[in-house]
Amino acid sequence: MACHKITQSSIKKFLTCRKAYRHRYIDELVREGLPSLNLAFGTFIHECLELWFNGESKESIIARVAETSAFTMYKAKGDEARVKALAMMTTYCDLYPRDKDPFNVIGTEIEFSTPLYNPDTETESEDITFAGKVDGLVERNGKYWILEHKTSGYVSDSYIKKVWYDAQIQLYAYYFGKANDIEIEGAVYDVLGKSQLKHKKDESLEGLLARVLKQYDEKTLFIREFIPIEAEIIHKRLQDTWVQGQDMLLVAEEEKAAYRN
Repeated sequence: MACHKITQSSIKKFLTCRKAYRHRYIDELVREGLPSLNLAFGTFIHECLELWFNGESKESIIARVAETSAFTMYKAKGDEARVKALAMMTTYCDLYPRDKDPFNVIGTEIEFSTPLYNPDTETESEDITFAGKVDGLVERNGKYWILEHKTSGYVSDSYIKKVWYDAQIQLYAYYFGKANDIEIEGAVYDVLGKSQLKHKKDESLEGLLARVLKQYDEKTLFIREFIPIEAEIIHKRLQDTWVQGQDMLLVAEEEKAAYRN
């Protein structure tokens, strides 16, 4: 029997709506049309950050943002998104210059897949794999850390506190290390807050850019956390994921049986 692959995204979908989970991950149905503007924005910023950590200059990245057609189909809202992306990447590159980063980048956008693990019995599943992709792998003080980026329209102290217990961070650090036979110390977690300022009537795009850059000058929308792997937290996350994986496999097998009948 082929291994059933689960990801953090498929787990979230399974827990929130099993019908939607079946459609997306078993029937492999994909909704047609444009992705949401928020999704397009986050994807584009991730692409820019990958270029940044692969050594591309700030000037080159800013030029890419200014000339991008990633938001063209969204018309006026797309123009606003492009301006905000320009302000975001300008501020990020200035706030975290590569020559001042407290780590060395080893690789970016690295995929991984490894058998699901049961921490109580210390056994691996023969039927289920956990897969994902980390934004990067870095070395800090002789230790390996994964690099994760998150764009968000909401940044606060409570948001950051939740990050420390985020299931994806803990699971990615554990399973990425397991897949590559290395020990991961934790995650370098960058939060890039998206400005909620709106394009005013009769305001030029240059005017909007100036306002967003001024807001970003306060530095409250950019946060970098070094989140260590916590043994108790990861044990609980592994337990939960093991149970969820078994449930997801059962649903997948029931669906296949229904098709055969």
